[in-house]
Amino acid sequence: MQCRCGDCGALFNVPSPSGLSLKHALSAISAIECVRCDSVNVLLGQSRSWAEDRALMRSPLTASVEARASDWLRTGEIGLAAIAIHKFMTTRRKDRNDFPTDMGELRRCLLLLRRIPEWDMRIGEMRALSGEWRNVAAIWPELTRSFSRETGLEWKRVPTPKTAELLESALSKPVRRWGII
Repeated sequence: MQCRCGDCGALFNVPSPSGLSLKHALSAISAIECVRCDSVNVLLGQSRSWAEDRALMRSPLTASVEARASDWLRTGEIGLAAIAIHKFMTTRRKDRNDFPTDMGELRRCLLLLRRIPEWDMRIGEMRALSGEWRNVAAIWPELTRSFSRETGLEWKRVPTPKTAELLESALSKPVRRWGII
């Protein structure tokens, strides 16, 4: 699992705890220290800023959607909900219906959509995947505005209580499946 030090910014990998109870896995994760400065202020994932993410893009925004989508798979911050967006937008297949459940997942979706803004304009199509996506897509513009307001242009400030509340309220609404609530 990739981590980033919150103090010195070092990126490093640590083995993912597996086959452990949640209590023991959390204990193992909370014991992770930075390999460079021994700080315990460690962030899971790459936690890149927008500027860092853009610098890593190999395909400029003038490249084709397919090239940018392929580049995101190689260099982007990957999350389950972002993978669901990628898969649906590239294949129209509905076999992945993961949706953003927290601010980290939402951020990874937004990073993907910054690379491929054409998909941001089509986010309403994600409603076809699940009731949860239907609820999230219904408030997507409000969610993205709130997230940007709370985190700033570089998406560095946290926490994001208003955005988290918006997402939580969307996910707590009744979900329609198979025509029933």
